[in-house]
Amino acid sequence: MIKKLAIVLLVLMFGNTLYGQTLEETKDWIKEKLETFRYQEPGFPNVFTVSFDDENITFHFKRTSYGSTYETETTIPVKEMQQIRFSENKNTVWIVFRVKNGKDIKYLYNQKIELKNETNLIMDKDILNDDLEERLKKAFKSLISSYGGSLEEAY
Repeated sequence: MIKKLAIVLLVLMFGNTLYGQTLEETKDWIKEKLETFRYQEPGFPNVFTVSFDDENITFHFKRTSYGSTYETETTIPVKEMQQIRFSENKNTVWIVFRVKNGKDIKYLYNQKIELKNETNLIMDKDILNDDLEERLKKAFKSLISSYGGSLEEAY
């Protein structure tokens, strides 16, 4: 009986390690997919990075065109994410992030901060291949749960 109990306890303690992704692995996977499939406007190279801290995911975008530099930073409180949806357009796919009412996404542009409850990332259509849409939704659901939040389920 004691052996069986010890085995059950070991499985419970290490089950997540054996069968699931760690928080860092989830963050790394999301970062890699978003940076890889970010829409690149022809003729306008840009730099796009994703970073995480203890509370937020941040998207940093920088593009130089016609001698001017365009730079934005969008910071989303992970725990407060309410909804993530994909919207297919003619040449791109938008990932739309919405936070709970009363919470804000911080959008920084030209040293001005704008607070809003929804933002989007413009992605290359290749993000629809290999079931990445569903896999990203699942990864974000796991990430949000790890931060203490929960996603609104679509019906």
